[in-house]
Formats: sequence, C-alpha cells, structure tokens
Amino acid sequence: MTKRKLYWILMPSFALIAIISIFLLPQTKKHYSFAIIIVFWIVYYYTLGYIERKKAKDQSE
Repeated sequence: MTKRKLYWILMPSFALIAIISIFLLPQTKKHYSFAIIIVFWIVYYYTLGYIERKKAKDQSE
C-alpha cells in the first residue's frame, strides 16, 4: 500500500466525520471537530510507520 493510497482511504471518512460534527455539535463544543483532524494525522502517521516497518522486516527475511 502506498502513502497516497492510504491517505485517500483514511481522509474521506475523517473529513466527513469532521464536517458532520461541525454541524451537529453545539456552539460551545465545535472546537472538538478540529480534534478529529488531529486524530486523522496521528492514525495516518502511525499506520504508515507500521506498514513501512512491516515491509522492511519482510524484505530482511
């Protein structure tokens, strides 16, 4: 799986959740919708790292 493919798999779902949360959350809680974007980047970074480590391990064997 390439970096670009992983990005396009994860990004639409997180973007949709963030947009929906902007409209559904009360005014005092709207800042939590930006936390969803931060969670996306964390998931993307660690998933990408896991995949790269797994590929490197498979190639070394």
